[in-house]
Amino acid sequence: MIRFLKSRWYLILSFLIPFVIMTCYFWYRNMAPFGDQSILTVDMGQQYVDFFAYFKHAVTSNPSSFFYSFSKALGGEMVGLWAYYLMSPVNLVLLLFPLKQLASGILLVTVLKYGLAGLSFAYLLYRKSNTQVHLIPAWATMYALNGWIIANQLNLIWLDGMIWLPLIVLGIERIVDTHRIRTYLISLTAMLIINYYMAYMICIFAVLYFAYYAVVNWQGLKATSQNIGRFAGTSLLAGGLSAFFLLPTYSALLTSKAEYTVTNVKWQFEYNPINLIGKFFNGAFNFDQMPNGTPNVFIGSVAIITFVAFFFLRTIKPSQKIAAGLVTAFLLLSMCLKPLDLFWHAMQFPIWYPYRFSFIFCFWVILLGNRAFNQIHELKQWAKMIIIAIIAAGIIYITLNLKQFNNFLTTENIVIGTVLMIAAIVLVFFGQPSKAFSAAMIVLVIGEMGYNVFSSLNNISYVTNPNYVNYTTNLKRPVDQIKASDDSFYRIGKTFYRTKDDPFEANYNGGDHFSSTFEKTMPQFMENIGQPDGDGFTEYSNGTLLSDSFLSMKYFLNASNPDSNQYLQALTTKPDLNQYNLMRTQHNVQTYRNQYALPIAFASSNQIFNQNRAVDPTTYQSTIFNNLIGRTYQHRMFTPINFDSSTFVNVPRQSNLTGAFLQKKNLLKPAHMMLTFTPQTNDSYYLTLGNAINLGSSQNSQNVKIYRNGVPLNQYPTYRNTVIVNVASKDKGKPITINVELTKSSVLLQNFTLYQFHNQDFETQVKKLQQNPLKITHFNSREFIGTINIHQKHQALATTIPYAKGWHLLVNGKPHPIKEWSKMFVGADLKPGHYSIKLYYWPPLLTPGIIISLSSIIITIVGWQWLKKRKSR
Repeated sequence: MIRFLKSRWYLILSFLIPFVIMTCYFWYRNMAPFGDQSILTVDMGQQYVDFFAYFKHAVTSNPSSFFYSFSKALGGEMVGLWAYYLMSPVNLVLLLFPLKQLASGILLVTVLKYGLAGLSFAYLLYRKSNTQVHLIPAWATMYALNGWIIANQLNLIWLDGMIWLPLIVLGIERIVDTHRIRTYLISLTAMLIINYYMAYMICIFAVLYFAYYAVVNWQGLKATSQNIGRFAGTSLLAGGLSAFFLLPTYSALLTSKAEYTVTNVKWQFEYNPINLIGKFFNGAFNFDQMPNGTPNVFIGSVAIITFVAFFFLRTIKPSQKIAAGLVTAFLLLSMCLKPLDLFWHAMQFPIWYPYRFSFIFCFWVILLGNRAFNQIHELKQWAKMIIIAIIAAGIIYITLNLKQFNNFLTTENIVIGTVLMIAAIVLVFFGQPSKAFSAAMIVLVIGEMGYNVFSSLNNISYVTNPNYVNYTTNLKRPVDQIKASDDSFYRIGKTFYRTKDDPFEANYNGGDHFSSTFEKTMPQFMENIGQPDGDGFTEYSNGTLLSDSFLSMKYFLNASNPDSNQYLQALTTKPDLNQYNLMRTQHNVQTYRNQYALPIAFASSNQIFNQNRAVDPTTYQSTIFNNLIGRTYQHRMFTPINFDSSTFVNVPRQSNLTGAFLQKKNLLKPAHMMLTFTPQTNDSYYLTLGNAINLGSSQNSQNVKIYRNGVPLNQYPTYRNTVIVNVASKDKGKPITINVELTKSSVLLQNFTLYQFHNQDFETQVKKLQQNPLKITHFNSREFIGTINIHQKHQALATTIPYAKGWHLLVNGKPHPIKEWSKMFVGADLKPGHYSIKLYYWPPLLTPGIIISLSSIIITIVGWQWLKKRKSR
């Protein structure tokens, strides 16, 4: 080991420099474990940390949830989520950290990936370049701390692409140079399994790089054709080896991301291509660049100078320059031309974090710069002057047009960037190889790349660690108490939240979810029943007594006094909780038991298989309930009623509220509408709100504020369709005042209707449905085993398991067809009788994927043995 460390010190240093720089930055920002801040921000804090918590639960205590989980909204496949978010082997480090210290574990994983990216690039240079070993750490640092990885470190799931890309390129070069396929096969297979999304982009570049390298190292038509065969065959073999994972992932994508594929796009530039120059300055990144900025391609002064020099070196063949120029042009156009940008993103424009493939451009530029640097002594003086003039022109353009870039560039960035560029020009063009030169080179690179880290990331805010830890503690404690007292299947709702993936964080079955691999049918169903939803997310915040019942929401957690606990952010107003049984109050969290909750599977009318038409949420919920109990659609569980009185201030009086357009008479004065009703029963009352009534989280998006009896109405602000809001329960004879305050000049009262719910009818019918459940004897995340009695004709097995092709049903040990009901759930027709039931989930295409992977392993072993014998002859 000592001999290895001494002989490979430059590889160790290539890992340590970016590792230490990033660790120092996180220490400077007081991030856990160094302080009370955390590395959690944006998607890292809103998605990934919850998935990492799920990763720990799945690996250590619940492996059945690898394929399927009821923490994913009402339930969903998990292979697609693993394939996109969780397959990095570096994640195993997280198993060493308890949940309370998960943010510290994520920080360690992050800095490890920075270090591994540097190590990987250093290994490529060590094996396939003439770079002096003491300069390898400098080039590795340029790569490991480029602008893309700094801007996207919060997307920790993508960083493995930077680790494996240099190894895949090394493998391609070995195919051409030595006809050996092992490096390419292993590295590409690993990348395909770790993250198919980044692998897709790398595969595109692999084709480009193979073509480039084949041209540069032209060996004749026959040899090149053989290399093409080796490259294509090895690529297919890598796909075969990873088929056990890729095929189920492909099936999952067909119901999630693939649903949003763009097929028609105009050929136009997304911005002025010359403006990309601005991103070559350090610090050219801030929060505003995340949603729709230009590509983050900062690579450092040395790489820029030597990359331009590549095309002026006489020692580099014209064919190589032309090939490199074509690849460069394609990459540059891809970062500004819509159709090419779309192609790199698998035919889906990114929602936030644009130009996700630009790490490939950074790699390409740094690699060519490195290969030019090794021949820089051959550069003529006139060429140096031209290069200096080109770089100066770029600096002058940005300086003169700084107003175009002032949303992410400052004068300080320009001045410091220019000074560092001058220092790099002097060092690269006029320095002489020596120990002092090498030391100066490393110091310059560390200083410039390190400054970019600080100046870029200082523009980003992060979640405090106590905010995450204390919220998780407040959520997990009552969940664990529920689990300790009830081992049946149920779902849990709540009136407070931190993220839409809280169920993953605390390991319970819920109704919320947010991810890029979310099945499209779930948000559509949630929209139909009046819940906030969007592309890739749903939030079960607006449950009614009816939806809570048929969705098995057996328990509810409520923040009893959110004002006294800063970590429990109010999600929804839910007077309905007084209809449920209060079990306990502990640490400002009340736990309620819903006595009306239906089991996950039960006998119902076969009328559930009739087609439902989404008219409005109240009608849709009524239809579901009527179908379950087998009565006509005309029976409404929700009845629209009028308000008793209304007062309009600074807006015209309206006789019909639903669809009315309120506009301030005097724009300078406050305006509001006050509505009052007095419930004549103890029933529940609900108010529907269309998406034109915007309770947005920011003043820019918000157009109204709504108060119930003077208290702000809590409502998850992002909803794109009509939602149902609970405004009264057990309030007979008590006046309820709804005050709608305009925060902008006008508002459309879209679908603004008050409804009375028929509690007594609901309770009577629910008790009937509860009498004939599937008596579950065993269940886990992907399997339910039990017995059920079907007493009458025209009955069916109804479940609230989301329908998917992977679900299979065995009735008395024999396969039985399943049917979809309400365009959402698994059901089955059954004749009267007593049945043993087994419902289990097996990911679609997993079996053929396993067969293909096993076949590929056999082919690999046989081929390797054949080659071994052939060489020994």
